[in-house]
Amino acid sequence: MKIVQFITLGHELYGAQKYVLELCIYLVEQGHEVTLVVGTIGQLTELAEKVGVKVILLKHLIRSIDPLKDSLTIVNFVKLLKKIQPDIVVSHSSKAGIISRLACFYLKIPNIFTAHGWSFAEGMSGKSLKIYLAIEKIMAKLSDQIVTVSNANKEIAIKYKVITSDKINVIYCGVKPINRTVPYYLPDSSAPFILTMSARFSIQKDHTTLIKALAKLKHENWFLNLLGDGELLNSAREMAINYGIIDRIHFAGKVSDVNSYLQESHIFLLITNWEGLPMSILEAMACSLPIIATDVDGIKEQVIEGYNGYLIAQGDVDQLSQRLQRLFHNPAQLIDLSHNSLAHFNAHFHLNSMLEKHENLYYDMLNN
Repeated sequence: MKIVQFITLGHELYGAQKYVLELCIYLVEQGHEVTLVVGTIGQLTELAEKVGVKVILLKHLIRSIDPLKDSLTIVNFVKLLKKIQPDIVVSHSSKAGIISRLACFYLKIPNIFTAHGWSFAEGMSGKSLKIYLAIEKIMAKLSDQIVTVSNANKEIAIKYKVITSDKINVIYCGVKPINRTVPYYLPDSSAPFILTMSARFSIQKDHTTLIKALAKLKHENWFLNLLGDGELLNSAREMAINYGIIDRIHFAGKVSDVNSYLQESHIFLLITNWEGLPMSILEAMACSLPIIATDVDGIKEQVIEGYNGYLIAQGDVDQLSQRLQRLFHNPAQLIDLSHNSLAHFNAHFHLNSMLEKHENLYYDMLNN
């Protein structure tokens, strides 16, 4: 098959980009001709090119709404598809999804939109929610299939009548198993509990609640690794200074080897405002880590309360600090949570399962 994978941001390597990269690698290995179309180049595109994926930059494609640039992008994408003549086009992220479906509808090319989360459900209300919901409903009519990465996202789409259930498929994200260099272990009595959160510093993530919760636990023995960069990094650092805990937080910035941090950690956290099915939690589960995360969207499908971790209400500083404190004082529970985290990962979130389901969906669409 000739397959086009289309995502707006190609310069970074967060959840959606990792998802696309694994798809590209697998599809090339299966003998398919894969083209990756992006609006920016960098980490994702460099890794994709190394495995034989052709990368094409649409220079006018940007994340924000710009009528002129968006119109030019649609025209250029139509020209590109006429040249490539793909069997199928798969888009990821809201902007790429809109452009892709318009172009594919015009050219009558089969298309799939992968919803890593819904634009209308991302903390919106009132007028903004109505506008984005209306756009998604229109675009859904131009979709041959929609893939959601969690049952929660599928239920949201059906609840808001975005699309009928026969045109939507749930395919869980997956990651590769991680071979730990040493088994999961608890800290010595005098050593701190190592906490890690891997997330971009943006309005989607909630570093504020995490920092406030840890400020309530100054008397406990902990150390926090914050992995990632983003526009809100400096404000998070300032907050840590103001709360007097900056010396107990390592702002690591963008890191290439998240696994090394995970293997040194005792608890993984994802405190956030909205998600699809976050890859960062899957990576932590594959590394046998107990999880504490915000109860939003598909996270409840990854974190089973009391089994492999705990869920907290969005923005609840007290609940987060209390949960951490209980675990600090009952560390033996972390061993059970660790074992269960790996078991839950192996049962539901293995990378091979995700990749095979995507390829099968492509074949089913073309055969029907």
